[in-house]
Amino acid sequence: MKKIFTLIFACIATMTVMAQSDGSTVSNSWGLKGSGTQGDPYLISTAADFEAMAKNCNADHKGTGEYFKMTNDIDFGGSAENPVQLPAIGKDGNAKITQIAYGFDGTFDGYNHTIRGIYHTESNNNAA
Repeated sequence: MKKIFTLIFACIATMTVMAQSDGSTVSNSWGLKGSGTQGDPYLISTAADFEAMAKNCNADHKGTGEYFKMTNDIDFGGSAENPVQLPAIGKDGNAKITQIAYGFDGTFDGYNHTIRGIYHTESNNNAA
C-alpha cells in the first residue's frame, strides 16, 4: 500500500510541475524564452523580461537580426508618487544618454500590447 501511495504521489507531483510549465526553457544570452528567430521570437511577457532585454543589450550583443515579441501588456507599477523609469535598452551604466556607443538593433513587435506604469520626474536625465 505504501508503494502505491508513493507512486500516485510521484505521478501527481510530476503532472503538477508539467502543468505549471509551458515547456519552453531559457537558455540564451538574453535570458528570455524563445530562440530569437522570426518564427520563434524571444518573448517579453513581464517587466522583468523587458529589464533582462535592456540589461543584456551591449556593444557586442545588440539584437541584430534577432526578433522580440511582447506577449502581454506590461505594467512597471510606477505612479506620480512612486516614479519608475523605463529601463534604457543598451545604456551602459552611468553613461550619458547622448554618448551611448550602441543601442538595440533587433526587431521588436509590441503585438498591440502596451507598456504602462512609467513615470519620469527628474529634470536632469543624465542627457548631456
